[in-house]
Amino acid sequence: MKTRTIFSYVLFALITICLNIPFVLNIFYLHTLDFYIILLFDFVTAALVIIFLILFFILERRKYFRIALPVVIFLVSIFFFISYNWQMSFADYVFFKMRKKKLNEFVYRIKQYGKITEMSEPRVENGSLNDSLFTYNPGHLSKDGKGYTHLYFDLIKEIKIEEGVHKEFINMLKDVNCSKFQVNKDGGVCFTIKGVLFQSVGISYSPNGEKFVTYGTAKEWKQLDDNWYFWGN
Repeated sequence: MKTRTIFSYVLFALITICLNIPFVLNIFYLHTLDFYIILLFDFVTAALVIIFLILFFILERRKYFRIALPVVIFLVSIFFFISYNWQMSFADYVFFKMRKKKLNEFVYRIKQYGKITEMSEPRVENGSLNDSLFTYNPGHLSKDGKGYTHLYFDLIKEIKIEEGVHKEFINMLKDVNCSKFQVNKDGGVCFTIKGVLFQSVGISYSPNGEKFVTYGTAKEWKQLDDNWYFWGN
C-alpha cells in the first residue's frame, strides 16, 4: 500500500473522530462542562476537519473518495443540527443515569437529617442555607436587611445545623454536579444543575412519582425514572 494512501486513511480516521466529538460533548458533558468550553471545542473541531480535509484532497487521488468524504461531512453536519434537541434530551437522561445512585443516597441523607430544607453550594464567601443568605466575610453583611443578612457561623448556630453535616452536603452537591437543592412540602427534592448558561435546569425527586406543578420558574417537566424528573425553565 502506497504511503500516500496510508496517510489518506489516517486523515479519514481523524476526520471521523472529529465529526463525533461534538455529539460526545453534547451527550456526555452538556451539564458538566462550561458552555463556552464546549463551544471552543466545537470550533477547534471544525477547524481541524477543514485542515484534515484539505490535506486529504492533496494526498488522495481516487475520485470517489474525494467526492464521498465532503458529502459525508456535510450530511453529518446537517444531522448534528437536526438532531440537536434529541441530543439535549439524551444528555439529560445520561446525566441522571450516571448519578442516579448518588442522587438517591443524597435524598435519603437529606430526609434522614431533616434540618436542611434548602441550600446552595457556597461561592467563595457567600451562600444560602434554609432560605437565608449568609456570608463568611463580615464586610459583606447587608445593612438594609436585604442581601446577605447572616454571618455563616451565626446562622448555623441559630438554626442548629452542624457545620460538619453542612460541609458533607456541600460535597454531595459537588459529587452530583448540582449547585443547590430545595425540599418541597410533600417531601420531594429539587436539585439545580450548575454550569448551564441562559437558563435554570435540574433534576427533581418526587416521592409519589408525580411531577411538581410549580417550582420556581420551571416550565418543562420530563420523567427520567419512576420518581425522578428533569425540569427546565
